[in-house]
Amino acid sequence: MATTAATARVVPVATLARPSRSLWDNAFYKLRRDKLTIGAFVVLFILAALSIAAPLFSEYVFHYRFEQQDLLHTYEKPQFANLAYLLGSDEIGRSQVVRLLYGYRSSSASRPRSST
Repeated sequence: MATTAATARVVPVATLARPSRSLWDNAFYKLRRDKLTIGAFVVLFILAALSIAAPLFSEYVFHYRFEQQDLLHTYEKPQFANLAYLLGSDEIGRSQVVRLLYGYRSSSASRPRSST
């Protein structure tokens, strides 16, 4: 089958790929247009900000310290009346939401340093 001028396709200039730049420019160009990746970065940023501000949230929002135990509230159901028990409590009455905020932190950062 011979190709003639009538059957040849002409690609418009506007649909051509953008000119290649450096490796990092191409990576950031593709990254900025990927909505799922941007959403994942936003979620990770929010979790990082919450973990950094965990002591402030536990003290001023939930009014519950990380070390605090309340044996009268063991296995408390989640409730909105007391924000400290927004996700319930564990077997010794500790707030799960406060423990979750502190749990986002890296274990090596929260571990006490030895003086050796």
